[in-house]
Amino acid sequence: MIQALNILLISFVALGVLPSMNETTQANHAFAFQYATQKPNESEDAEVEKAVKSFIDLMFRERKVTNAFEQHFFFSNLTPKEKSVVDAISLKYSDEYVGLDAKVVARILSAKWNYEYQPVFLALGTKPLSDFEDAFEEAESEIEVERKRILNQRGLTENDFYTFLDLKATKDHKTLENNLTKLELISTDLERFIEQRINKTIFNKNLVEMEKSVAVKKLNAAECVLYLVGIKPMFKLVFVKETSGLKMIGFGNVL
Repeated sequence: MIQALNILLISFVALGVLPSMNETTQANHAFAFQYATQKPNESEDAEVEKAVKSFIDLMFRERKVTNAFEQHFFFSNLTPKEKSVVDAISLKYSDEYVGLDAKVVARILSAKWNYEYQPVFLALGTKPLSDFEDAFEEAESEIEVERKRILNQRGLTENDFYTFLDLKATKDHKTLENNLTKLELISTDLERFIEQRINKTIFNKNLVEMEKSVAVKKLNAAECVLYLVGIKPMFKLVFVKETSGLKMIGFGNVL
């Protein structure tokens, strides 16, 4: 799951966007970045941090994943430069979404996010942020076991689950709606499991640390202004400056 995202176009460590990790981890992610970045001015920095805090509130504190994407994501084709920046990031707008309603695309992104990152909720609620990698591995294992139990309880197989998740293979809107609904029911069941397992004091403390760790770099390109954001313990976000405000065009990780 997470391992497939190890090869990244952007090194947020090398850019100084992601808060520091140990030297070995830094070396593993020390990829050159082909565009010059700079520190945003105070007003830009404040605007980006406000958008990121709103995203953290919806995505992590309230755990309203679909709402977070609906409110913050950019549901439109990307420019060539934007595509090159988010090319290796797992969650981004794709040509395959053209013609779909923004709310449907938000549900698709939410389904992908839940598959890749739902264990993050459990990890953030069980150990301090400094122990996140170990906590995340443990959470992945627990979520996998619980998902199998939920699938069995619902009369579904793992093959069924991965068929639902293969949204690219969906040929019609009726099947897409059915698959998304099934995935949302499974995610809701997992959310109940997570809610029972997390320590809310630890969870809230970790979210405060995440908010404090936000680091922003600005990328000026010919046709766009992008903001590269690093958040402890492992996240990277890319925002684009639109006339309507800041919109996210990519969400990924550096583990």
